[in-house]
Amino acid sequence: MFRAVAARLKAGVIALALAGLVGGWAASAGVVGGRASKPLRRAVARTDLRPVFRLAEKGLRRHFPDWRVMRRGDFDAGVVRFAQKRGHRGEGPERCVGDFDGNGLMDVALVVRKGDFVRFVALNQTKPGQWEPHVLSGDTYRGGLQGGYKGFTIFLVRRGPGEIPYWPECANGPTGRFGLNHPGIEIVFAGKAASVYYWATAHYISMQTAD
Repeated sequence: MFRAVAARLKAGVIALALAGLVGGWAASAGVVGGRASKPLRRAVARTDLRPVFRLAEKGLRRHFPDWRVMRRGDFDAGVVRFAQKRGHRGEGPERCVGDFDGNGLMDVALVVRKGDFVRFVALNQTKPGQWEPHVLSGDTYRGGLQGGYKGFTIFLVRRGPGEIPYWPECANGPTGRFGLNHPGIEIVFAGKAASVYYWATAHYISMQTAD
C-alpha cells in the first residue's frame, strides 16, 4: 500500500517537473515568431497534465472552499469540442493550463461554481504544489446560456504567447495587436465576445479580443 502511494506521489512530482520544463521551452528557444515550433506543440499535446489539475483542485479547496470546478457536462457540446481541440490533454472549457506568470511553473485557470453563481479564477503556482489565487472576473454569471445552445457557453482557452488582436469595446473590428510574452487566459462568450487575461507583474489585466 505504502509503495503504491509513494509511486503516485512520485508520478505527480514528475508531472509537475515536466509541466515546468514545457513552460520553460515555450518561453525560450521553442517559440519561433511568437508560436511554438511544431515539435514542441506535438510534445505539449501529448503531455498529460491531469496530475497538475488534481493538485490545483486541492489549492482551489483551500483558497475557495465553497466553490467547485464546473462539470464538463454542464457546457454545450460544441463548446467542449472547441476547447478540447485547442488544449492539452485534460484541458476543456472548464480548465486550461500554462505558465501564465513566466516563472517556469504551470499555472491553472478554472471555471468554478457555487450554487447558481459562476466565477473565473487562476491559481498561479509559486512553488511546486503551492498556489496563489486570483479572481479573473469579479462578475458572477447565473446561467451562461444563450439561445441555440444546450449548456453553459462561457468558457476558457489558453491563448498565446505571441501577438493577438486588440478589439476595443463597441468597435467594428480589431484596431491593433498586442504581444503576450507568456500565455494568457481567454474567457470566451461563445459566438459573442472574448477577453484575454494576461499577467502584469503582480496581477492579471484584461484585453478584449473579440466582440
